[in-house]
Amino acid sequence: MHILVILEFIVFGVIFYRIFVKRNLIEKSLQESEQRWATTLSSIGDAVISTNSSGQIVFLNAEAEKLTGWTLSEASHKPIETVFRIINEFTREEVDNPVSKVLETGHVAGLANNTILVCKNGTEVVIDDSAAPIRIEDGKMIGVVLVFRDITARKMAEEETVRIMNEMMLINEKLVLVNEKLGVV
Repeated sequence: MHILVILEFIVFGVIFYRIFVKRNLIEKSLQESEQRWATTLSSIGDAVISTNSSGQIVFLNAEAEKLTGWTLSEASHKPIETVFRIINEFTREEVDNPVSKVLETGHVAGLANNTILVCKNGTEVVIDDSAAPIRIEDGKMIGVVLVFRDITARKMAEEETVRIMNEMMLINEKLVLVNEKLGVV
């Protein structure tokens, strides 16, 4: 009888040990996977913010911290509208947040042109962005990822190009007038 108890104890010990080892391997694999994804998101050159299904922030990469002026620890669990405040460049009115649109529709959403991000310190940055649902295998939406970038330099270059083209058109019109006065065809 004592032998059976000892054998049961040994069998349960081996089973428990195997479960413990397997659990540790699974946990280590999960941690490595989470670290790989966090490193990938942190390494992207664009700003990245992810939210949960309630629109509360769960992640900001370094570029998002730089553009918004919020650190991850400050922004964590805050509503996206608090950290990602956007307005129309011309009307100065708040525009619909793309994260809210994705949470409502479940579809990818982008910003209208002429959108400005109002940073934590009040400075303004012209941005372009898109937001997409984060879904698990069964299709359930568990959050939203927002990717955006500072397009201030690009917008300034576009405006300068338009200005130069307008000047060239004026110069051309003046040259036509001068040529007409001089009789040059």
